Amino acid sequence: MLHCTLKLSGLLATTLFIFSCTATKKTTMPNHQQEPEKTLAQNPGKYQQQFEKGIDFIASGTEPFWSLEIDFDKQMHFKVLSGTELITPAVKGVKAMDADVTRYAAETDKGMLIVQLIKQACTNNMSGEKFPYTVTVDVKSPGSNQYQQYKGCGQNLYNPRLYDIWVLDSINHQKIVMADYPNGIPRLEFNLTDMRLGGYLGCNSFSSYIQIMGSQLSFGRLASTEKLCPGVNEASYAALLNNQTYTYAINGLKLYLVNANTSLVYRKVD
Repeated sequence: MLHCTLKLSGLLATTLFIFSCTATKKTTMPNHQQEPEKTLAQNPGKYQQQFEKGIDFIASGTEPFWSLEIDFDKQMHFKVLSGTELITPAVKGVKAMDADVTRYAAETDKGMLIVQLIKQACTNNMSGEKFPYTVTVDVKSPGSNQYQQYKGCGQNLYNPRLYDIWVLDSINHQKIVMADYPNGIPRLEFNLTDMRLGGYLGCNSFSSYIQIMGSQLSFGRLASTEKLCPGVNEASYAALLNNQTYTYAINGLKLYLVNANTSLVYRKVD
């Protein structure tokens, strides 16, 4: 009886040892799954070279590999790795009435190029990188009646330095007077990951969505808190941002927003 018990105990110990080794081996197995690439906001320098060349929008796709670069002031450049290439002058986009889609159609003696930018999230099926736009490109060669369509993902390029906190410095070339803002100077804080804007109006905090197309920066409808601050006129300043579009530029530590009616200057703060 004692011998039998020892055999069973030995068998049990062997079984536990094998199970323990197997379990340990399983938990320490390396994970070879490829992590998705970072977005532009997470890795702002990724397309810095293209941005500095004046490129405003980029797109690409696979099967076959193709790329598109748009300078909204100069040209559209479409290229397929296998050899097809077409460069056209820049054209004004036409927005769809019933969807968030902008269409660009241009023709040269080399062919016809139709680009559609669809505001719909898109993921590159090879790299895992996420983009805010789904893009279709239709190309027609001279003398042909048929278009070849390419599908992929795209995004606007922007100055990565915009991703910061900016304090109001002047309005229409008039320096801000500190005494007019006893509760604090208005400021902007850009979140380019979500294309959102937060900030302070001089009394109330606010938020809004933003859109960047080339050098154009558009603010959406402002949503703000409703605190009362006697003596602070923030409504006139809020109106300068609410649903407005500006040409933006960054020079040194200053952000310039200019349109036909207004000039706003902000300075960078840490």
